[in-house]
Amino acid sequence: GVEYYHPEDRDMVRAHLEKVRKDGGDFHFKLRIINRQGNTVNVESFGLACADKSGDVKRIVGVFRDLD
Repeated sequence: GVEYYHPEDRDMVRAHLEKVRKDGGDFHFKLRIINRQGNTVNVESFGLACADKSGDVKRIVGVFRDLD
């Protein structure tokens, strides 16, 4: 889902997601996405790592909340 974020914010998103992928836990940040119409939208993003019984992260799930 990194491609949904504003190009200037993608490196920060990748860093957050890599930390969650590596360490588990959750994330919360406010950045910008580009919607289907090409407009920039300010969003709050929440998510968490889903791990198996051994603690290995298998996926990361999250949601956006429109702040505009």
